[in-house]
Amino acid sequence: MIRGVVVAWGSTPPEVSPSLALLGGIVAGNGHTTSKPTSQVSLRGDSANSSSATNVSLFASFKGGNTSLTPEDDSYDAESMDGTYLSYSCSHSSTGTYFVSRVLDTNNTAFANMWNLYKHAGDDNISLSNQTKTTTRVNINVVESGDDNDADDWDINQNTVNGTLLYQFYGNQLIASGNFIIEGGGDV
Repeated sequence: MIRGVVVAWGSTPPEVSPSLALLGGIVAGNGHTTSKPTSQVSLRGDSANSSSATNVSLFASFKGGNTSLTPEDDSYDAESMDGTYLSYSCSHSSTGTYFVSRVLDTNNTAFANMWNLYKHAGDDNISLSNQTKTTTRVNINVVESGDDNDADDWDINQNTVNGTLLYQFYGNQLIASGNFIIEGGGDV
């Protein structure tokens, strides 16, 4: 089971070769696409959108940094949660100078598509909705099983989608991770 609250994705995996072309597509808001752009872009002027003389690094200036997912791992009562939802939020810290403004803020679709649920046990109907770059809803509809030992155990993750420009630039990154359990009312 994946458990935890803080995840760091500020390093380049060995299987990835970040390129200026990939970064150009990402800062243009196309991080969810799979086709590598062919137009020329400059690192400072186009990707960082900066005219200052400060140093701009291909990866360090655009690194994802640390993330924290709330609420933290927790258990919930099935009877009180039936027909409701949990609201999850992912916050970013220690990012590269341009990550939030040029990567996160321009790629709402790409980051919204990264939310996933993984079921370890149970039979309740759990689904995602209203995904944005930093938030999602987990909808809960309890299925009465009659089995007092039947808890629903789920992981919620946000991770890069294979093949996308974000994946090609950053690699296979687990951005946020958490766990929740629905128990009680026939689900315990």
